Amino acid sequence: MPFKSSVDLLASRRSLFKSAAGASAIMALAASPSHLMSSANAADSKSAAPHIASTDLDWKNNERVNLGDGPLEDGKLGSLAALDVKALPLLKNVTLNIQRLSPGAAREPHWHHSVSELNCVLEGTGEMGIIGLDGILTRIPIEPGSVTFVPQGLTHYVANTGGTDLVMVMSFNSTRTTSSGLSNCLRAFPQDRFAQMTGLAAAEITTPGDEGALTYTKIEALPEIKPSSSYLVDGAVSSINFSAIPGFASEYATGKDVDAKIMGQLDGISMSLMTVEPGAMRDLHWHPHGTELVYIVAGELEIGLQAPGKAGDSSVFTAGQGQAVALPEGWLHYAANTGSETARLIVVWESTQPKSVEVMSMLSVLPTELTMASAGSMLNATQAKALLGKPVRAISPRP
Repeated sequence: MPFKSSVDLLASRRSLFKSAAGASAIMALAASPSHLMSSANAADSKSAAPHIASTDLDWKNNERVNLGDGPLEDGKLGSLAALDVKALPLLKNVTLNIQRLSPGAAREPHWHHSVSELNCVLEGTGEMGIIGLDGILTRIPIEPGSVTFVPQGLTHYVANTGGTDLVMVMSFNSTRTTSSGLSNCLRAFPQDRFAQMTGLAAAEITTPGDEGALTYTKIEALPEIKPSSSYLVDGAVSSINFSAIPGFASEYATGKDVDAKIMGQLDGISMSLMTVEPGAMRDLHWHPHGTELVYIVAGELEIGLQAPGKAGDSSVFTAGQGQAVALPEGWLHYAANTGSETARLIVVWESTQPKSVEVMSMLSVLPTELTMASAGSMLNATQAKALLGKPVRAISPRP
């Protein structure tokens, strides 16, 4: 199971029911199979995608998509399953990709023009390199549970230095991403300008072929990385492993957050690693400050999602391994583990410090008369009164 050997999911730092970040974290996800997305980058844009219920957007059955992690084709060095607003119209300012590198392969040095990247390793071992604005190359060893942040516009690469496939979740703070790679950079302009820049003789430079952008390349053994207690880019923490975060735990769920408290340089994005035990439910809630994007690493969940508006159009569906779901800002939702195994999830937030509002928190403080008026025949006076002052839980067990 991914993270099993590197993340102690039973570690406890704070109560699940007292943590605002934790309360918002173990939330809802998503659903039915769609298709494996191919890599298709559109123009960079941080403009918000349409993520409100409307007559021209049939959001039901468009709240989830299957990313699928099929094996690499024979002889292929790398693959990318890309999820953006074209595949998931409910997204707003977050994107998620799954990248797979075969042993000895590397994603070439590249940079993203107008987005930052927050990634997490699911399987395998390797190395990530980031060149900061100070010109220093920081080389970071990565393994299952490693989370690394790459600020907008900084050159970075990923290399598989292990003996098995390296699989990573890559998230971005935009619904559309583009990148430029070193291979294209070196071929874009006249060779004499390259010679002028490098001081090499123009005659020594070979005329480039027609291979175009390399994207994934084969590498020889890289120099050994010197051990370090922390990995900093431009003086700020850029990488940490989920195993180093105490997190929170209860009988029914666990969670660990990489947010602004852990990485102060995060920009409009954060990430959580969570579990929900069989029979447990993440209670009804919503997030007031950003869209939530969930990737299901293992297990199965029943998801309920309600659009805003008077009618409150809603959808209930099942989400399984390899699927992702968009939960728009302010939309009511829940997640219940209806399977027989622990559900394990990676959650990407359109916020550096995600928050949530619980429905139970309303019921525990509203005057009984108002609760009864809204609930109608669902509750009698005794039941409504029993809710007053009742403790709020983020995760509830099956009765």
